[in-house]
Amino acid sequence: MESHKCAIINKLINITNCRNYIFCSYTRNCLFLLLKALNIGEGDEIIVPAFTCQSICEVIYAVGAKPVLVDTEVESINISPIKLVEEITSKTKMIYVIHAFGISAQIDIISKIAKENSIYLVEDLSHILNGTFKGQKLGTFGDFVILSFTKTMVSYQGGAVGTNNFCIYMKMKTLQNTLIASIERKNNHFFYYFYRLLCSIWECRGSVVVLLIFKLVSCIKGKRHINKLHKINKDFFNISKFSFFIIDMQLSKQLSKKYITKRNNIYLKKRKSKKSYVYYPAIHEGQTGLMPNHICGSIIRKSKIKQFFSLEIWPDTIIETKSLNAEKLYKTLRLFAKKVW
Repeated sequence: MESHKCAIINKLINITNCRNYIFCSYTRNCLFLLLKALNIGEGDEIIVPAFTCQSICEVIYAVGAKPVLVDTEVESINISPIKLVEEITSKTKMIYVIHAFGISAQIDIISKIAKENSIYLVEDLSHILNGTFKGQKLGTFGDFVILSFTKTMVSYQGGAVGTNNFCIYMKMKTLQNTLIASIERKNNHFFYYFYRLLCSIWECRGSVVVLLIFKLVSCIKGKRHINKLHKINKDFFNISKFSFFIIDMQLSKQLSKKYITKRNNIYLKKRKSKKSYVYYPAIHEGQTGLMPNHICGSIIRKSKIKQFFSLEIWPDTIIETKSLNAEKLYKTLRLFAKKVW
């Protein structure tokens, strides 16, 4: 395990320049550790994109803080810097930015806003592992980096948080060890790991067969059971040896220039055709190194079968928002969708 873990860390250092990493089963657990280490909690606010995975909001609620949803840019899928400024208050402690579907946010502007207001900035690279924006690597604009290894590669678990602040790293490590030690017995999460593997395959490949199995699993186990497992769970603050092996093998491939070029060509070809896809976001002129696995797998094709079998995501989470652009995206894109038909 240690050899694969060290190999992964060395590769991530070359991408983000962060030298200290904490690994958990899932990204939400990593974010929980980070928020706790930063003493963010009751009365604090965290700015997040309105078009995002609701598990982020669940984690913020779990530590007692409040997620403040900011709408996307017009004709874009990422958080709007202009609208972001309007939501900053004395209670704002962090800005959480996602480079959704491998498309970079206006991270240079957002980074400047965060520094001017002395607010922590977190970059979520779950959808893009090795990109640059205006000549600077994504993941180097913020204070912390969040990664998920179930979005651009097929894996049933794997999340990480990176930092150069050794003090914060040690706080996260101590809390992680405490939480893991407090588990009386290891629960059997075979079902959930299987479910997450299906999620990963769908996000990377866009298979109709996987959607059929999704629907079947939902009918058998029920959405309430699945949503419970999506919550913060002490069992998920650890990561298996086999997961490190899977991630290491796929990460080496995905960081190669040959692979990135191939994925870029697929993206550009599909964007040009526009025939079978509902929506394809544009790439910023200053962005390079796009790895659009996420885009190729997650955007719904104009297929009645796919639309019918796609799932309602996070049905138990209700967050009031006037984010008109984000609401439009929820209806047209499958990933993070509230409903797709």
